[in-house]
Amino acid sequence: FKQKTAYEIGVRLVGSEMCIRDRPMVAAAFLMGSTHLISQGMAAMLDPGSVSALGYGNKVTAVLLGIGATAVGTAFLPHFSIMAAAGDWAGMRQTLLTYTGLLLAATIPLTAFLIYLSEPVVGILFQRGAFNSADTHIVGQVQAAYLLQVPFYLIGMLFVRCVTALRSTQVMVWGNIINLMACVVLTYWFMRLFGVVGIALATSAMYGVSCVFLMVVSWTLVQAHMRRAEVA
Repeated sequence: FKQKTAYEIGVRLVGSEMCIRDRPMVAAAFLMGSTHLISQGMAAMLDPGSVSALGYGNKVTAVLLGIGATAVGTAFLPHFSIMAAAGDWAGMRQTLLTYTGLLLAATIPLTAFLIYLSEPVVGILFQRGAFNSADTHIVGQVQAAYLLQVPFYLIGMLFVRCVTALRSTQVMVWGNIINLMACVVLTYWFMRLFGVVGIALATSAMYGVSCVFLMVVSWTLVQAHMRRAEVA
């Protein structure tokens, strides 16, 4: 047998360590991905075209969330990691408070504006050929319901970065188990009340639940670190 070099052994050890460390994040991502399948499956139980309405209605929201999440994640994870390494728990708490307020101030007016223009935006982007005015109306409503998640999603991302910096990624698994349960219950309930629009509304409500959970967990973790620092 070929003798393993120190480099090969090191690579294997680092890879094993990363797999163990990132296992909660992988499980959390898998659970969160399941919510999309639930929404699609529920939509398939409704009138023909409901799955397509969900797909079209989520396109603009997905672009906004992708850009916003990248910006928040890139900006705050290094910042939180530096503060966690320095033990600056008061600074971390103040950062959470300040930027939660700023994100609310930025996203609520933007979300309201986009909801107001939802149907015209859908008409401009998609209404052509077989996509008629009736489709524009329903997709506009679906898009408006999806847009409600924007403040919750981006503020939740801020707290995700805080939890990640605190190396408490196992919390993500529990959070996404709650998300999965909320998705099933809310989607079924809202679908019965509002049809395909209710499925999009349930997704936004689920992110609201997720945001509250992450806020409570992040605040609890930071406060616990502050108490331990005071005792030390």
